[in-house]
Amino acid sequence: MEPRRWPVSPQPSATGASPLSSSAASSSVAPLIALSTHIGPTCTRRWARRTLVALVISLLTLLTACSPAQADVPDQALPNAPTAQPASTTQPAASTATTSSSSSSSYPVKVYFAKHPASDGNPAAVFAVARTSPTLGVATFAIQQLIAGPTASERAAGYFSEVAGALSGTSTCGGADFHITLNMRGTRSETGTATLQFCRTVAIPGELAGGRMAAEMENTLRQFANIANVVILTKSGACFNDLSGLNRCLSAHVVKVYFSLHSASDNDPSVVSPVGRLSPTLGVATFSVQQLISGPLPAEHDRSYYTPLAGALSGTSNCGGADFSITLNHKGNTPELGTATLRFCRAVALAGDLTGARITAEIRATLLQFPSNTKIVILNRDGKCFDDFSGQNLCLK
Repeated sequence: MEPRRWPVSPQPSATGASPLSSSAASSSVAPLIALSTHIGPTCTRRWARRTLVALVISLLTLLTACSPAQADVPDQALPNAPTAQPASTTQPAASTATTSSSSSSSYPVKVYFAKHPASDGNPAAVFAVARTSPTLGVATFAIQQLIAGPTASERAAGYFSEVAGALSGTSTCGGADFHITLNMRGTRSETGTATLQFCRTVAIPGELAGGRMAAEMENTLRQFANIANVVILTKSGACFNDLSGLNRCLSAHVVKVYFSLHSASDNDPSVVSPVGRLSPTLGVATFSVQQLISGPLPAEHDRSYYTPLAGALSGTSNCGGADFSITLNHKGNTPELGTATLRFCRAVALAGDLTGARITAEIRATLLQFPSNTKIVILNRDGKCFDDFSGQNLCLK
């Protein structure tokens, strides 16, 4: 969108006078010269001095009226797409605009609901529906719509929200159902993390209901580019749906998972892009690769992230049920400081010419984020170099 351009007063010319003041001076001086030829020298000089004083005052008035300093209306451009940002209230604004000069504007957002039958046995399965926010407070609006639940036509199509109707009791936030704080994990500053805290009691009616609620809220907030991780707290400040009582969401370790991204990765398999995750344990390398195999979240998928690794593993595991193993400071079976070896425990199907290269790039970038890893070796379940059609196991040389 092109920024609106506001009219400004004429700019001064190189001589210091505006075009308007220059024309005014020419028309005022001409009568003075003509009149001086019809009166005596003394009177002419006296009259000329008075007239010149008046002319100077007029010129200064014109210059002041036309000065650019009077054009104090700022140039602004509304954002092309909503991005949640911090605000001074509990309802976050959604752009860097400092004014709400366009009250009639609207901003498209997505709300992620569960849906029968896909979500019945898989609480992570959520699906987007479109909404339009009337204000820049898009993050708050989207969660409000999640709590309101799907429309009648959406319910008829199978959409449902576990959050709808689950809140009860008195609000601890002056009447609001929740508040969102950006770039914070609980009360600790953390760039890219959004904390949603409920202000009312939330009932979790079944074993999978909490997982569905978390998936609905997390995906709804992750649609905004500056939200990389989401923490959800109860009204008392405890981690939502954490039955361990350890508040793991507040002590989790921030990691990145590198996925391919349409269209940047389509012709260049080495191009990968990170998304955020919170590892509940110190096993951050294993957790990150597990998240890579799981694939992008629905909101990330809608933003064009993908991985050929999701769904590519099959067959019996030769690691006691695990999909892979990671050995640090080893190149295969040989000790080597700084080298991490990932070995698949199941067969990995390579669906296309660039598939192996994409999987390699995703795994390498995901594991190299950790400073102790300076080199990555990837082996198939037979211990041979992954995606090495030479048969020479070059990765182990």
